[in-house]
Amino acid sequence: MDIVFSIVVGILMLTAFVVIHEFGHYFAAKKCGIAVEEFSIGFGPKVAQWSSRDRLSKISLRLILFGGYVRFVGEEEEDRKNPKHFLGARLWKRFVTVLAGPAMNIVAAFLIAVVFLCAYGDISPVVESVAEGSAAQAAGLLPGDVITEMNGIRIELSSVDFPLALENADYKNMQLTVDRGGQELDFSVPYELQEDGTYKIGISSFSYQRHTFRFFEAIGLAFRWLGMITMQLLDVLGNLFFRGQGVENFAGMVGTINIIGTVAKTGLENILRLASLISVNLAIINLLPIPALDGGKVVLYTVEGIRKKPVSMNVEGVLNFIGFAVIIGFAIFLTFQDIGRLMGN
Repeated sequence: MDIVFSIVVGILMLTAFVVIHEFGHYFAAKKCGIAVEEFSIGFGPKVAQWSSRDRLSKISLRLILFGGYVRFVGEEEEDRKNPKHFLGARLWKRFVTVLAGPAMNIVAAFLIAVVFLCAYGDISPVVESVAEGSAAQAAGLLPGDVITEMNGIRIELSSVDFPLALENADYKNMQLTVDRGGQELDFSVPYELQEDGTYKIGISSFSYQRHTFRFFEAIGLAFRWLGMITMQLLDVLGNLFFRGQGVENFAGMVGTINIIGTVAKTGLENILRLASLISVNLAIINLLPIPALDGGKVVLYTVEGIRKKPVSMNVEGVLNFIGFAVIIGFAIFLTFQDIGRLMGN
């Protein structure tokens, strides 16, 4: 039953974010006056179908609830002459329509981040114990002190700020601000060189104290949360494409579904955090300059803007075929990697 639960929850979450992505394309196209034949939720035989509000498009629910798609009216060479068809639309309208998919995923991730920051907040590091005879004890730090600032970095989102604060150390004195019973106190604690070559101040262990955020606080922090996710993913992608390293950090469809199912059992907070992460990942991956992805289309439209004429359908078709083959090949590789991990566990 656990496997079935993981698969169902994983597929539903992935489908939700793909549908959100495709809805971005659909919504932008309609606003730009580009004719849309169908916006579909899922694939396979139709279960139900409705007309859009303007009755010019169909909205379909299909049997296989795995992803979705948007089908534009007319995508042949002759459709370039019709300004209401996607290929014939003005360049800026096609740009907007293509970029609206990833943008919708970013918006969804942002809204989810605001919700979990308001509902669940984050955790602040708390001094749990201080080593006898240490610099921390001599400076006056006490168990129960809540660390609010470290090395010049305000600790608001511990997952973002705490690692930054540790990296910001000069290994001479750690500058700390703590909350002790509602009173903020400042400390400058000298680092002590340990036998293993590390520097410490004598805080033996930390615990964590949860706190939530007001709505407008959460909005500002949601930007920082998404920024951290984006930078981490770009770092991983940079290592993969430019150094050929880190492919083991990627998960394919099987691995992603397994992760979602596992996290779903731990509670709503972690589900929301993972949902925000997946939505941002989907946006960034789609913006990679690879043919068949949104980013590949952006590259082609940029070339079109420079040349003042579109790339031929034949060239675009070949590029999309190559890009699609690369994507499928990588997906197959990741699937085998995912299965290997599961069998290893």
